[in-house]
Amino acid sequence: MPEASILVRFAETNRVYTNGDKISGTVTLTCFGNLTLRAIEVYCRCTVVAYATIGDHTQFVEHQHLFQRRRKLFPEFQRSAARNVEKLTLRPGIYTFPFEFTLPDSEVDLPQSFNQENDMSGVFWHVRARVERCSKLQKPIVGQLNFAFIPSSVRSLNVPTREVVKQQKFVLSVCEPRLTIPGFLAKKKNLPVEVTCRVTYPASGLALGHYTESFIGLWLSSNIEHAIFIDRISVCVQEHTKVYCLSSQVRSEKPIISHPLVVLTPHMLITRKGIDLGWLLGASRISNITVGTIQLPHLHHDFSLSISLVFSSATSPRRQQVVTFVSEMFVQPRTISRASSVAGSSLTLVC
Repeated sequence: MPEASILVRFAETNRVYTNGDKISGTVTLTCFGNLTLRAIEVYCRCTVVAYATIGDHTQFVEHQHLFQRRRKLFPEFQRSAARNVEKLTLRPGIYTFPFEFTLPDSEVDLPQSFNQENDMSGVFWHVRARVERCSKLQKPIVGQLNFAFIPSSVRSLNVPTREVVKQQKFVLSVCEPRLTIPGFLAKKKNLPVEVTCRVTYPASGLALGHYTESFIGLWLSSNIEHAIFIDRISVCVQEHTKVYCLSSQVRSEKPIISHPLVVLTPHMLITRKGIDLGWLLGASRISNITVGTIQLPHLHHDFSLSISLVFSSATSPRRQQVVTFVSEMFVQPRTISRASSVAGSSLTLVC
């Protein structure tokens, strides 16, 4: 049976904190027998934890505190009774100690709390209580409680260009007429096709919030005169986490999470002149994206825009060719005002 247990509680539950907020609560220490201790400390931390999966093995990469503040609950609360207290013996019972921290202001650039399901890597904001024993051979008693943090402002970051042009070549079966004695006959021929895809966004970026709509533009053209059709368009945002081990130059990628935006079956003709397509996207399309781009030395949480196109020719509609264009995307982290106790609703995407 353990000698004691420790529990951290917040005064406000289910709250999202931001810069400048005060986070308060209590540390409850339950002693099952006489407990002699040297110190009781409580920490407020922002910790980056990174684990890389290499083959069948999980390798620890990084454990770094980006922010830390500490309060000593003992011997501080005993100084009124005895000035030179080095240890304290508590009898069996329940002891409660209050704590309060002020989170850093917006001048300090700190990331949003982030952790994917069933993954040990992430950015963790937490309050941790620790009871130091008198002997170093005795393990400390530790209790910890995580909380959600979203910054109140985000510094301007260098983002990629708002217009991305990509070209891709493939072979498509088409019918080419030829002159014979009976007349014109069609002859099937495999022709190399080069499709140009240009994705455009507003100059201010793509803002996806509950009260905003933003425009995605797509321009397509081919390099041949034959009739080429686009049968299907799928647009999605891909969310992926990467862990970097700088010492061994090892990179571990977590499973990609896809968020569909647009799925169309237009069956439209593409020519050399090109065609223009576009969509208005609201916040409901990617409401399940909760964390923006995070770029730390060992942990990257990145996004990309994936556009999958299915092409066919007029003479061979069943022989389709799938082409996918992928472009890196910057997602501005959500922000929250100090007056609000729930997460902000706007996301800004820039490609």
